[in-house]
Amino acid sequence: MGLIEKYEKRKLRYEKQLSQMSDDSELSEYGFWDKGYLRGKIAICDDIIDDLNNILIKYNEK
Repeated sequence: MGLIEKYEKRKLRYEKQLSQMSDDSELSEYGFWDKGYLRGKIAICDDIIDDLNNILIKYNEK
């Protein structure tokens, strides 16, 4: 499994956890910051996936 696939799998895991959490108005069992934390993790995964795709595209153009 390549890096992109690993990060996409991680992103799906974070999105699943996020969908199972209550709204921010109702604190989750872990604390009020968790939903925002997971959103940040999803954004980081998106950025990494984009960076890896760009690197692969440039590498394949050579």
